[in-house]
Amino acid sequence: MSGNVVANVDTWSNRSYGRWNGSACAPLTENAGGIFDDGAACIWIRHNTVWHTDQGISLDVEAPQRTTGHLPGTGNTVLDGPGTAIGNPSTGSNPPGVPGTSSAAGHAYDAFYVDAFGARNSIADVYATDNTCVNESQLYGAPAPQPAPVVDLGGRWRTVVVRDNTIEVLAGSDRLNPLVEVDGLPLRGSLAVVDCNA
Repeated sequence: MSGNVVANVDTWSNRSYGRWNGSACAPLTENAGGIFDDGAACIWIRHNTVWHTDQGISLDVEAPQRTTGHLPGTGNTVLDGPGTAIGNPSTGSNPPGVPGTSSAAGHAYDAFYVDAFGARNSIADVYATDNTCVNESQLYGAPAPQPAPVVDLGGRWRTVVVRDNTIEVLAGSDRLNPLVEVDGLPLRGSLAVVDCNA
Protein backbone atom coordinates (compact mmCIF):
# COMPACT_ATOMS: atom_id res chain seq x y z
CA MET A 1 0.00 0.00 0.00
CA SER A 2 1.92 3.01 -1.23
CA GLY A 3 1.46 6.64 -2.27
CA ASN A 4 -2.12 7.19 -1.11
CA VAL A 5 -3.71 10.35 0.34
CA VAL A 6 -6.47 9.63 2.86
CA ALA A 7 -8.27 12.61 4.38
CA ASN A 8 -11.32 13.57 6.45
CA VAL A 9 -12.47 10.10 7.57
CA ASP A 10 -14.89 10.30 10.48
CA THR A 11 -17.47 7.99 12.14
CA TRP A 12 -19.49 10.85 13.59
CA SER A 13 -23.24 10.14 13.13
CA ASN A 14 -22.53 6.68 11.69
CA ARG A 15 -25.18 4.49 13.32
CA SER A 16 -22.88 1.46 13.21
CA TYR A 17 -20.65 3.24 15.72
CA GLY A 18 -23.45 4.48 17.94
CA ARG A 19 -25.22 3.39 21.11
CA TRP A 20 -28.96 3.19 21.70
CA ASN A 21 -29.92 5.61 24.47
CA GLY A 22 -33.54 4.49 24.80
CA SER A 23 -35.01 6.69 22.08
CA ALA A 24 -32.30 7.22 19.46
CA CYS A 25 -28.87 6.07 18.36
CA ALA A 26 -26.37 8.43 20.01
CA PRO A 27 -22.89 8.69 18.49
CA LEU A 28 -19.95 7.20 20.36
CA THR A 29 -16.43 8.59 20.40
CA GLU A 30 -15.14 8.74 16.85
CA ASN A 31 -12.74 5.97 15.78
CA ALA A 32 -12.43 5.71 12.00
CA GLY A 33 -8.97 4.67 10.80
CA GLY A 34 -7.41 6.43 7.85
CA ILE A 35 -5.48 3.24 7.07
CA PHE A 36 -6.84 0.25 8.99
CA ASP A 37 -5.36 -3.24 8.85
CA ASP A 38 -7.54 -5.75 10.71
CA GLY A 39 -5.76 -9.10 10.59
CA ALA A 40 -4.04 -8.85 7.21
CA ALA A 41 -0.37 -9.90 7.26
CA CYS A 42 2.69 -9.11 5.15
CA ILE A 43 1.52 -5.62 4.14
CA TRP A 44 4.07 -2.84 3.55
CA ILE A 45 2.48 0.54 4.30
CA ARG A 46 4.74 3.21 2.86
CA HIS A 47 4.78 6.82 1.64
CA ASN A 48 1.11 7.51 2.40
CA THR A 49 -0.41 10.75 3.70
CA VAL A 50 -3.19 10.42 6.29
CA TRP A 51 -4.79 13.74 7.20
CA HIS A 52 -7.55 14.47 9.76
CA THR A 53 -8.92 10.99 10.43
CA ASP A 54 -10.23 9.71 13.77
CA GLN A 55 -7.31 7.28 13.90
CA GLY A 56 -4.31 7.64 11.62
CA ILE A 57 -2.68 4.29 10.79
CA SER A 58 -4.19 1.47 12.86
CA LEU A 59 -2.67 -2.02 12.77
CA ASP A 60 -5.05 -4.38 14.51
CA VAL A 61 -6.42 -7.88 14.89
CA GLU A 62 -9.88 -7.94 16.42
CA ALA A 63 -11.09 -11.50 15.78
CA PRO A 64 -10.40 -13.76 18.78
CA GLN A 65 -7.62 -16.37 18.61
CA ARG A 66 -6.05 -14.86 15.50
CA THR A 67 -2.53 -13.61 14.85
CA THR A 68 -1.24 -11.12 12.32
CA GLY A 69 2.14 -9.64 11.60
CA HIS A 70 4.97 -8.68 9.28
CA LEU A 71 3.70 -5.12 8.93
CA PRO A 72 6.40 -2.57 8.08
CA GLY A 73 5.33 1.08 7.95
CA THR A 74 7.87 3.49 6.46
CA GLY A 75 7.87 7.07 5.22
CA ASN A 76 4.23 7.84 6.04
CA THR A 77 2.91 11.23 7.18
CA VAL A 78 0.00 11.27 9.62
CA LEU A 79 -1.42 14.64 10.71
CA ASP A 80 -4.35 15.59 12.88
CA GLY A 81 -4.93 19.29 13.33
CA PRO A 82 -6.09 20.99 16.51
CA GLY A 83 -9.66 21.39 15.32
CA THR A 84 -12.14 24.00 16.45
CA ALA A 85 -14.75 22.15 18.57
CA ILE A 86 -15.15 18.94 20.55
CA GLY A 87 -18.33 18.08 18.61
CA ASN A 88 -18.95 18.23 14.90
CA PRO A 89 -18.40 20.21 12.88
CA SER A 90 -14.77 20.82 13.75
CA THR A 91 -12.82 22.32 10.90
CA GLY A 92 -9.21 22.55 9.84
CA SER A 93 -7.10 22.81 6.71
CA ASN A 94 -7.15 20.12 4.05
CA PRO A 95 -4.02 18.39 2.71
CA PRO A 96 -1.95 20.46 0.28
CA GLY A 97 -3.63 20.50 -3.11
CA VAL A 98 -7.08 19.63 -1.73
CA PRO A 99 -9.43 22.64 -1.69
CA GLY A 100 -11.80 23.49 1.14
CA THR A 101 -11.69 22.65 4.82
CA SER A 102 -11.61 19.44 6.81
CA SER A 103 -14.66 18.33 8.77
CA ALA A 104 -12.81 15.80 10.97
CA ALA A 105 -10.01 17.94 12.37
CA GLY A 106 -9.40 17.68 16.06
CA HIS A 107 -11.04 14.31 16.58
CA ALA A 108 -8.09 11.92 16.32
CA TYR A 109 -7.37 9.37 19.00
CA ASP A 110 -3.88 8.59 17.77
CA ALA A 111 -1.64 8.85 14.74
CA PHE A 112 -0.10 5.35 14.84
CA TYR A 113 -1.78 2.50 16.73
CA VAL A 114 -0.75 -1.14 17.22
CA ASP A 115 -3.56 -3.09 18.87
CA ALA A 116 -4.65 -6.69 19.56
CA PHE A 117 -7.25 -6.84 22.32
CA GLY A 118 -9.36 -9.86 21.26
CA ALA A 119 -9.30 -13.07 23.29
CA ARG A 120 -5.94 -14.84 22.79
CA ASN A 121 -5.04 -12.91 19.63
CA SER A 122 -1.76 -11.14 18.94
CA ILE A 123 0.11 -8.92 16.53
CA ALA A 124 3.82 -9.31 15.78
CA ASP A 125 6.70 -8.01 13.70
CA VAL A 126 5.63 -4.39 13.28
CA TYR A 127 8.42 -2.07 12.12
CA ALA A 128 7.59 1.66 12.09
CA THR A 129 10.48 3.71 10.72
CA ASP A 130 10.95 7.14 9.13
CA ASN A 131 7.34 8.20 9.64
CA THR A 132 6.07 11.63 10.70
CA CYS A 133 3.22 11.39 13.19
CA VAL A 134 1.59 14.58 14.46
CA ASN A 135 -1.41 14.66 16.79
CA GLU A 136 -2.46 18.15 17.82
CA SER A 137 -5.98 17.15 18.80
CA GLN A 138 -7.14 18.57 22.12
CA LEU A 139 -10.77 17.76 21.38
CA TYR A 140 -10.99 13.97 21.32
CA GLY A 141 -13.80 12.47 23.37
CA ALA A 142 -17.11 13.67 24.68
CA PRO A 143 -18.36 15.30 26.77
CA ALA A 144 -14.83 16.26 27.91
CA PRO A 145 -11.52 15.94 26.05
CA GLN A 146 -9.51 12.77 26.72
CA PRO A 147 -5.77 12.10 26.31
CA ALA A 148 -4.92 11.17 22.75
CA PRO A 149 -1.48 9.52 22.38
CA VAL A 150 0.42 10.06 19.16
CA VAL A 151 1.88 6.53 19.06
CA ASP A 152 0.10 3.79 21.05
CA LEU A 153 1.06 0.12 21.58
CA GLY A 154 -1.78 -1.90 23.08
CA GLY A 155 -3.10 -5.40 23.57
CA ARG A 156 -1.06 -8.57 23.01
CA TRP A 157 1.95 -7.72 20.86
CA ARG A 158 5.46 -8.95 20.20
CA THR A 159 8.48 -7.64 18.29
CA VAL A 160 7.50 -4.05 17.64
CA VAL A 161 10.14 -1.54 16.53
CA VAL A 162 9.36 2.21 16.53
CA ARG A 163 12.57 3.86 15.38
CA ASP A 164 13.76 6.99 13.55
CA ASN A 165 10.31 8.60 13.43
CA THR A 166 9.24 12.19 14.07
CA ILE A 167 6.55 12.23 16.77
CA GLU A 168 4.89 15.58 17.56
CA VAL A 169 2.18 17.21 19.63
CA LEU A 170 1.47 20.90 20.26
CA ALA A 171 4.88 21.40 21.87
CA GLY A 172 4.86 23.16 25.26
CA SER A 173 1.18 24.05 25.11
CA ASP A 174 0.07 20.39 24.92
CA ARG A 175 -0.66 19.01 28.38
CA LEU A 176 -3.07 16.32 27.20
CA ASN A 177 -1.45 14.14 24.55
CA PRO A 178 1.41 11.78 25.44
CA LEU A 179 3.96 11.26 22.66
CA VAL A 180 4.19 7.48 23.12
CA GLU A 181 1.88 5.29 25.20
CA VAL A 182 2.60 1.62 25.92
CA ASP A 183 -0.50 -0.05 27.39
CA GLY A 184 1.24 -3.30 28.39
CA LEU A 185 4.43 -5.31 28.20
CA PRO A 186 5.23 -7.31 25.06
CA LEU A 187 4.57 -11.03 25.05
CA ARG A 188 7.33 -13.11 26.61
CA GLY A 189 10.45 -13.68 24.54
CA SER A 190 9.89 -10.81 22.15
CA LEU A 191 11.66 -7.62 21.16
CA ALA A 192 10.38 -4.11 21.85
CA VAL A 193 12.36 -1.12 20.59
CA VAL A 194 11.28 2.52 20.87
CA ASP A 195 14.45 4.41 20.03
CA CYS A 196 16.04 7.26 18.07
CA ASN A 197 12.75 9.08 17.51
CA ALA A 198 12.60 12.88 17.33
